[in-house]
Amino acid sequence: MHFRLLLPLLLLGSLALAACDEEKKSSNNVNNTSNINNANNVSNVTCDPVAEVTSGTRLALHTGNADNGSLSILDVADATPVLTADVAVVHSDATVRAALDRIYVVGRLGGDSLLAIDDETFAVQWQLPLPAGSNPQDVALVSSCKAYVSLYNKNFIQIVAPVAGTVADATPMIPLADFADADGLPEAAFMLAHGGRVYVAIQNLENFAATRNGRILPIDPATDTVGAAIELTTPNPFSPIVRVDDTHLAVGCVGDFMGTQGGIEWIDTVAGTSTLAVSSADLGGVVTDLVMEDASCGFALVNTPEWTSGIRRFCLHSDGAGAGTVGDWVVAPGRHTIVGLALTADLILYFADASATDPGIRFVDLAAQSTASDVLSTGLPPGFAKPLAWLP
Repeated sequence: MHFRLLLPLLLLGSLALAACDEEKKSSNNVNNTSNINNANNVSNVTCDPVAEVTSGTRLALHTGNADNGSLSILDVADATPVLTADVAVVHSDATVRAALDRIYVVGRLGGDSLLAIDDETFAVQWQLPLPAGSNPQDVALVSSCKAYVSLYNKNFIQIVAPVAGTVADATPMIPLADFADADGLPEAAFMLAHGGRVYVAIQNLENFAATRNGRILPIDPATDTVGAAIELTTPNPFSPIVRVDDTHLAVGCVGDFMGTQGGIEWIDTVAGTSTLAVSSADLGGVVTDLVMEDASCGFALVNTPEWTSGIRRFCLHSDGAGAGTVGDWVVAPGRHTIVGLALTADLILYFADASATDPGIRFVDLAAQSTASDVLSTGLPPGFAKPLAWLP
């Protein structure tokens, strides 16, 4: 896996903004049950919160190369998965998320946009341009009236309306300058909306090198304010942030990608602390994606110092106080160029394979301890920035 060549693309992204429309008028606010709804109510407008999705029966898949990008749909409802390729043309470097009956495509490096596509007809609903050169990385859907977009080359979070496709009017951005290093940028990357907060990974890089350990910023969407930073114990939080349980998260830190730093950090959102649960040294490489099987164990996409990739099982310590454990390789490094993971409720592990000669989607039946399946060809290779996203 040629990460030396791909690193600039992996570390950068395109700027995405979403917008807020489809607001339901109501005669009063008595039915509001969450802080998010209460915060979004203006002139008796009710905003519906977006539920977290950790599994399902359909996956959105981004594919792309240097010049072209595409969106495909993988239906995993039956024993034999069905891939519907190229349902929409999108930016070549992109992150995908899904909510509110839409697939949101963050046009990253050079794209500087947020695209909303109907998740049934695949018709484009709108495309929102973001600041030129902002390099958006991810979108976190909070409610039908609010979404956040992280911008790699700016020192703020963009607030957008995800139904209308517009920039928020009252508070269009959340300042992050206080978390920047000498280059003036915090390098805000992946985000996760969870438990009434939005968590943002801060990489703090200069010339692609970490200047300090990473941080996770909790943002209260009721007030659009940033809480106390959660200090990580290792540099460069690079993987998507994932839910472990109601009060704990996990993220993969990669350091300098050489496998001597980082690992899987176990984050306590109540205490505001993080510990290194499993080190890169124990895993045999750096983690660029991970999925949880339950609140204790999961599967990590590991990129080795030899620039190969594989999938390995890991388990976290139950209270985060002790070291976790590393299991066997589920998919051994060397054969595939793995760039993304998705796990179904019945323990089918799908992985995106960007191999130059045979790109596509493969899967492993973990319950049956099967080997990797034949490839479902995607034509263009799966993208490197969270290419798989569950559809609600």
